[in-house]
Amino acid sequence: MRIVVIGAGVGGMAAALRLAKAGHSVTVLEQGQRVGGKLNVWEPEVAGAGRFRFDTGPHVLTMPWAIEELFRDLGSDARDFLDLVRIDPICRYHFADGNVFDAPSDAEEAARRAAAQFPGDEAGFRDLLAYARRVYDATVEPFLRQDFAQAVRGIPTPAQWRQLGRFVGLAPWKTLHERVVRHIRHPRLRQLFDLYAFYNGSSPFRASSIFAIIAWVQWGQGTF
Repeated sequence: MRIVVIGAGVGGMAAALRLAKAGHSVTVLEQGQRVGGKLNVWEPEVAGAGRFRFDTGPHVLTMPWAIEELFRDLGSDARDFLDLVRIDPICRYHFADGNVFDAPSDAEEAARRAAAQFPGDEAGFRDLLAYARRVYDATVEPFLRQDFAQAVRGIPTPAQWRQLGRFVGLAPWKTLHERVVRHIRHPRLRQLFDLYAFYNGSSPFRASSIFAIIAWVQWGQGTF
């Protein structure tokens, strides 16, 4: 079969590689000068100052299993090509008054650091991470590893009903900010979790609470 993939971002390239591996004739179309989509660089030349280099997208990698699966599907081992290094701290948050918060890569250490810097919010921090893990556990298998809508044919199976029940139990109709304020009292710590909506260009006051999943993949599984 002849297939055209529009867009040579990470998703488009991964799809094209898997399709080609399956024996299809694949053409990839990309409007930009480089492949990579959001994962790219911008190198402007500034008169009198020289050339500058900026990352245009992701600066870290989470859920490395997705990359490892891609290489396995292509008959290779990701470790032969990539050296993933777990970073610690994950990042440093700067506030307007000059204070900073270093986000440790370990979830337990992050909770202790939050307790020290945002007194009274340790339990809420842990509860919010627990919610983020529930989102991950309820969504990755049915929604990321497969097309749930295509998997359901006729009456859902008992397993699919359970998956739907777990998803509904997350109250995805609530916004991310509503979920954050339910657990966190300190306004700065709320800002840290609200930021997860910005990762996809959304607003925490409109995006679903399931965006909290990023907190778990960042702290629970590691950032590289």
